[in-house]
Amino acid sequence: MMIVFFWVILALIIYTYFGYPVFLTLMALLERKQFKKSEITPTVSLIIAAYNEEKSIQQKIVNSLSLDYPKDKLEIIIASDCSSDKTEEITAKYRDQGVRLSVAQKRSGKTAGRNRVVPEARGEINLLSDATGMYEKDVIRKLVRNFADRQVGCVAGILRYINPTSSVVGSGEGLYWRYEVVLRKKESLLGNLTAVSGSIYAFRKELFRKIPEELADDLIMPLTVKKLGYFCVFEPEAVCTEEAAKEDSEEFSKRVRIANRNIMGLLYCASLLNIFKYGVFAVQLISHKVLRLLMPLMMIALFVINPLIMNRSEIFASVWAAQIFFYGAALLGFIIQKRFSKRNKVLCVPLFFCLTNLGILLGIFKFCRGQKKAIWEPVR
Repeated sequence: MMIVFFWVILALIIYTYFGYPVFLTLMALLERKQFKKSEITPTVSLIIAAYNEEKSIQQKIVNSLSLDYPKDKLEIIIASDCSSDKTEEITAKYRDQGVRLSVAQKRSGKTAGRNRVVPEARGEINLLSDATGMYEKDVIRKLVRNFADRQVGCVAGILRYINPTSSVVGSGEGLYWRYEVVLRKKESLLGNLTAVSGSIYAFRKELFRKIPEELADDLIMPLTVKKLGYFCVFEPEAVCTEEAAKEDSEEFSKRVRIANRNIMGLLYCASLLNIFKYGVFAVQLISHKVLRLLMPLMMIALFVINPLIMNRSEIFASVWAAQIFFYGAALLGFIIQKRFSKRNKVLCVPLFFCLTNLGILLGIFKFCRGQKKAIWEPVR
């Protein structure tokens, strides 16, 4: 029985990271969607979530005002979550240039701010962003051209990290996002993104639905769009840049929080996991989200089972040796980082992978303990 468990777990691990892209490629050959694009200029509300962003809010506002889009069709809203620094004071200086400030009555988190501000927004299209995400000038035009197709309900741009070598997590994050971009491009061929970047995604306001404050809007929005019968696509030419984490501990905490909220989000939209009703999309959601959340548990199970059957075959012994080598490389990378404050480009890959999955594991524990965190702290 242990041998069966071994092969099932190993197959799921390999499928999650390598088989899933192959699955998407094959499905795109069979079910690729064709969406029309056209240079349209609907009214757009750019909603920027901010909490104590005095270091970046002015740059973000200037960046937003410089975007290449008709000024009479662009509304800029800063959604402050009761900032206690100069964020709101700085924003107020741009009131005459059409920048609107919306302040929460009490600090309640990013999703609560979305629930509060979107109903007040005037744009046909709502574009959500963070205060640290800087847009290229043509971002809005690149995003909204996809809405020329009435089947499209949500469009995600691409997030690119700058200075990604400042930390081990930052280096791994850059590599991780390049892998994620490949997956999103493939998912987009089916019109079925399973998540979007919170720094840059747009949706039809008519599709807006309030969601519980503890959930992550960048996961729930594409799932909501799917439930309503629309498609969510990826626009790689709409670029947002953001600085990668400088401190590993900060980014690690973010991974824990994301895992916790993803579990709650998947439970909230559990009906979408029904393969008989949602077909390929359900398989995508299971592959990209559910199996990712189960990865640390599968890694632990494989590590425990492997030595118990190692003597039965050279294959089992080889897999055990590969695990020891991989985790040893991660540990060595961690020691070098902490003791010598240096980053090794090769070792940062296994270290980032292990830290990410440790973050997911802690997120699972927090969820099991009933911890729900709706309040976010900027980590950049």
